Amino acid sequence: MKYSTIIKIIFFYCVFFIILYFEGRQVGGIKLSQLWKMPLIGYMIIYVIIKHKRTYKFNKLAYSYGFIKLFNPGIFNTLMLTIADCIRFITFPFLFDYLKSKLKDTKAIKNLLFYISQFVILSFIPFLFHILAPAHQEVYIDPNVQEMYAEAGKTSGLFLKSHGASEILSLCLIIIIYKLQQEKKIKFLKAAYYVFLIAIGIWALVMTYARGGWAMFTIGLIILLFKMNRKYILGGISIFFICFIGINYLMQTNETFYNRITDKDSSGNQQEEVGSGRLEFAKNGIEFWANSTNFQQFLTGQGYDKLTDYQKEKAGIKIYCHNGYVDALAQNGILGFIFLILSTIYIFTYIYKNKNEKDSRFVFAIFSMRVIFQLVQGGASPYTDLIYALALCLLVYRRKEHFQKTISQKMINRNHKNYIKNMP
Repeated sequence: MKYSTIIKIIFFYCVFFIILYFEGRQVGGIKLSQLWKMPLIGYMIIYVIIKHKRTYKFNKLAYSYGFIKLFNPGIFNTLMLTIADCIRFITFPFLFDYLKSKLKDTKAIKNLLFYISQFVILSFIPFLFHILAPAHQEVYIDPNVQEMYAEAGKTSGLFLKSHGASEILSLCLIIIIYKLQQEKKIKFLKAAYYVFLIAIGIWALVMTYARGGWAMFTIGLIILLFKMNRKYILGGISIFFICFIGINYLMQTNETFYNRITDKDSSGNQQEEVGSGRLEFAKNGIEFWANSTNFQQFLTGQGYDKLTDYQKEKAGIKIYCHNGYVDALAQNGILGFIFLILSTIYIFTYIYKNKNEKDSRFVFAIFSMRVIFQLVQGGASPYTDLIYALALCLLVYRRKEHFQKTISQKMINRNHKNYIKNMP
């Protein structure tokens, strides 16, 4: 890589680090994050609408899930909150269509995925070594949880929430591991750098203390590395023992890690609800939808605010369901749930249809991790949506390249046959 390219990458990394670090600050009552994200999202939406290109069935369903959020009483009671929620969930399908139109080839997509992953992992170094404090400190209603996280010095890096940080870290780790896996002849220093990135990424992932991210990484790693040959079996066994030793060490030396694994509070007492109350929140969400009083509520739900009010009444905390699929049902009714489930099914159908394409296993791993995140947390972030959209575009372009190569080969064979036939 040329020194000029390296300098450009470092410059852009520094700029984005500063923007993300201060994006929670307000200017004239508006967050910096909104000042730079909304114009970009607006441009992307306008571009896709003007181009009006056909999209895939899974993306049409993803659009439907985003826009169904506008069809419940939330649009009248909490207008801006409902619109913001809609924008959060239409970002992924718009990103996919935009990137599909703009990107050139699979090489460009892979480079983008690597540079994003490298930036995310390296951005955690100042926080891991306590050079910088997180710009966005999480506040928890439960004092035991707040005390536990404060004592542990937990960091979410540049990201607002620990769960969001763990999600993007697990995805970036899988991307780096996949890149290392794909390298055929690799120099020692380059390999050592990849291992360094993986080590920092795993350290940062553990320090989020978010079990959803740990589960995502575990599932992604199993899917990515599982192959029935001696090399991968031995590699898998080695990784298992390393993880086992590391987990055992942390269980004995890190009280916060032990409490998170065993679901105890900072005093060492067993929490009443498994998974920090997730099962109760999900149960409340299903009850909330089941208690719909009219056909509209049954069909398109009552919105985010009504759901969190119900959670406050039942669980004592104004919170969503911590399960993306239950949230879809509770907030946006049976239609929202169907759109989300069908979009997920059609994504995996598309991956399965292209299972013989290069990178299909990687894309399958990425979207399996997305399902895990929705099951244990739920929600959407433009940062992780970018990774999911790029991963899907990678498979789309891989299929196009394969198709073009097949057509070119057929034309060569046909021309060769005609030449032989017309030989004097």
